[in-house]
Amino acid sequence: MTTTTGHRRPTPFVWVSFLLITTPAWGIPSPDLLINFSASAAQLLGLLSVMVGGFAYRAGAHPACRTERRRQWRWVFRGALLGLAVSVGFNVFQYTQQLDEENRRLRLNLIRPSVEEGRQVGDVSLKTLSFSEQLQHPLGIGTDELARWLETGQPLNLIDIREPEEVEKGRIPGSWHIRYPDLRRQPERLLKPGARTVLLCFSGNRSSELCEYFHERGYDCRFLIGGYEKWIAENRPLEMAEGRSPDTLSDLPDYPNKDVLLETAQVVERVRKDNALFVDVRYPGDFDRGHLPGAVNLPIRKLPSAELESRLRALPKDRPVIAPCYDKRSCFYAQILGLRLSRLGYDFLGRYTLPHEFYLPRADKAHVAQWKASREGRSLLDWAAAPLEGAMLRLEALSGHLLIAIAILVAALRLGFWPWSLKAERDQLVQRRLAGEVQAIKDRFPDDEPRAGREIMRLYRRHGLTPGRNLIASLLQIGLFLVLFRVVDQAAKARPQAFAWLDDLGRPDPLHLLPAAVGLALLVYLEWTGGPRARPKRLLAWGFAVGIAALAWRLSAAVNLYLLMGVAMIALQSAVARWHFRRERRERFPEPVADDPGIVPLATAHRYRGSGNKAIRLGQMMAAGLPVPDGFVLTNRVLCGDLDESAWRRIRRLWRRLKCGRVAVRSSGVNEDGAEQSYAGVFESKLGVSWETLPQALEEVQASFRSVRASAYGGNGDEPAGVVVQKMVPARYAGVLFTEHPATSGCQLVEMVAGLGESLVSGTATPTAYRFGRLSGRLLEKEVPPIDLAPLLALGRQVEVLFGRPQDIEWAYADDRFYLLQARDITVSAADADPDEAERRRLLTLLRPYPATEPVLEQNELSELLPRPTPLSFSLMERLWAPGGSTDLACRLLGMPYDVAEDSPPLLVTVHCARPSLEKEEVM
Repeated sequence: MTTTTGHRRPTPFVWVSFLLITTPAWGIPSPDLLINFSASAAQLLGLLSVMVGGFAYRAGAHPACRTERRRQWRWVFRGALLGLAVSVGFNVFQYTQQLDEENRRLRLNLIRPSVEEGRQVGDVSLKTLSFSEQLQHPLGIGTDELARWLETGQPLNLIDIREPEEVEKGRIPGSWHIRYPDLRRQPERLLKPGARTVLLCFSGNRSSELCEYFHERGYDCRFLIGGYEKWIAENRPLEMAEGRSPDTLSDLPDYPNKDVLLETAQVVERVRKDNALFVDVRYPGDFDRGHLPGAVNLPIRKLPSAELESRLRALPKDRPVIAPCYDKRSCFYAQILGLRLSRLGYDFLGRYTLPHEFYLPRADKAHVAQWKASREGRSLLDWAAAPLEGAMLRLEALSGHLLIAIAILVAALRLGFWPWSLKAERDQLVQRRLAGEVQAIKDRFPDDEPRAGREIMRLYRRHGLTPGRNLIASLLQIGLFLVLFRVVDQAAKARPQAFAWLDDLGRPDPLHLLPAAVGLALLVYLEWTGGPRARPKRLLAWGFAVGIAALAWRLSAAVNLYLLMGVAMIALQSAVARWHFRRERRERFPEPVADDPGIVPLATAHRYRGSGNKAIRLGQMMAAGLPVPDGFVLTNRVLCGDLDESAWRRIRRLWRRLKCGRVAVRSSGVNEDGAEQSYAGVFESKLGVSWETLPQALEEVQASFRSVRASAYGGNGDEPAGVVVQKMVPARYAGVLFTEHPATSGCQLVEMVAGLGESLVSGTATPTAYRFGRLSGRLLEKEVPPIDLAPLLALGRQVEVLFGRPQDIEWAYADDRFYLLQARDITVSAADADPDEAERRRLLTLLRPYPATEPVLEQNELSELLPRPTPLSFSLMERLWAPGGSTDLACRLLGMPYDVAEDSPPLLVTVHCARPSLEKEEVM
């Protein structure tokens, strides 16, 4: 008769499809988001590939998606990727254009001359000569003439009237320095008997102006046309400080915020919050014509050194300084101001090149200001950041430093996400391990994509992959650490603190070591976790790391340190996940190795072939968590010779670890307990062995490998083997469990005796036997066992699943629990000789995955149509309902679910075809 397998219809999978719409982002993501995203980049790509695969499978099952149209989805996906690439490229172009425009606007005053289009700009007392005007000036001398005077040794009085900070870098040989305003007040210093006086400045403007001033008062002097600028361009000799290049002569020494150009919004914020002070370096005439509110006039170019020093020191130190710039000259002297103030310990914020944009709105009324303050900036991101900010403040107060608080908070948040992160990392590693199986499935069904996709999804589910949950956890983690990124940045800027070479964690690293370290750490992480990759992917990883370093270049030092901590924690998380995954694979799929140390713990015996088959199987059971008495193994390597002193020391250490007075010494032949031969009772076993009698027991067991019994059984007089030394179990009961009865495949058999089981194995004692249903575990005897054997049967099922075939298991019962002493494959079965038993085994194997209490086989209309099917008709029906068959194809076209796996039992099953019925007892 024919029956059908009753399939329980599983819950349909819910797939979320993402519509790829590429629109300008009008911004750039923070490095923290990118780093946290990149840390799971491979993982997220893997998850998305699984989800897209599932979506494609569902789409393929839709009636509108015929097989010939399915390939159109590939072009849709490629078009979406192309659109995404175009969108990203456009955003990058837009961002760079915006940066260029912003830089052009900020730098306009840096190059704005004091004279524009013939109209004088600035103080009328200042004179600016173009280079062509300097060439026609009667007091000017060319660089060729000055060089000739220097070469011929003409007596010269070369006076460098630049600022001291300019002279620090270098000067023309033979010159001496005095500031422009100091020389103007001390004209007598022009005089040097018998020498020609030549004034030097950078561009010729200051020196030409001063020469005219002195010439009108009767002093004879000249100025160098084009100044140092022309002298350097012609590669003339210079005395440079510390081996510097002449190209750097125009550059001032470095100091904090030297090249910072402030935006108007930044200036307004610092004026409001920090009461920043404007220091205007223009001449008084320009200053009186118009200046920023509350600005202090400090014309560096005009003031003598003593007065300048006094007025600089008179500035309030509790207010940060901003230098407004109106043209090229004021921008240059603003840099001089910043250098001098920095050396005096002032907080110089930078130059403000957009003073015409500055506007400070009038203060609101008190109640309006209070209302705005309570609601200012309270966005959703601020609400999320408030708890993190409060936690960071408390941690900073407890630890005494902001950096320690950041480290603790990062570690705490990472530990909070630890289970989900480990699961995601584990899924990524498993997916990488399954790449070969996935490719094999694709190769198996090259022309049936829905069938391949269905099987791949089943493979992922079988290995516990949860792409949707992992994706949600990753996105939540990225969002949380993006909020923390903002909290760290604001906290560092609000509460300046020093660390190592960093004067202020709220400012960028002046040496740029931290941004470089962030990029390098990210690159190392990507290289480490990426595995072998093609050159384009490797270059992409390098480019990504360089891009992150570029984004972090101008971020505060605290944020860069936070990013480094994040990368370190992600790397630690990956290391733990990989270690756990390797351990899981090693325990589930042990691979014995050829070399061994000779004496090994029983828990690791399955890694060494010389341990012998019995020890290897015991080690595998221990790795699977089964209750096996602990012990150690002497492998074939150490037993080939005499045990030396070091070997006995090792044995002594392992004995002490067992913490017992007696042990069992058993053989573990390389061929023992195999699928073809069991060697049961052939080799010697010694029970109740003490430390004093251990050498003799080892010798007797080892001698049994060369015994007549072993030679007769295996055909080899010298059997390679190890010896197992196990903690002795004081058994109350002991016996043997056959997970498949030797006489009938529908039962399990338990044989037991009181006390130790050695007499049972050796055949010197008569056991009590109990039969149980193979699947149901129901007792088939009238006599009830003296102890509950259900836990033993459950352990037997676990061992059978572990080794993949019926098992002969020796067990002991002590202290109200069962211990497994050894397990071997059953080498002889009734199903091998009896066709009925073979049919019974086939049915039991078919029904084993289903609960014993539920009906699995039932008769339906097909059984009535085919009560006694012929092989041809039965084969036809199987093909109709099989995966990829007519029913499967029809359900795809109609959009109906047909959840059938490639390895699932057939829908139609014949039960004892030669008989019209089957008794219940035959399938237990």
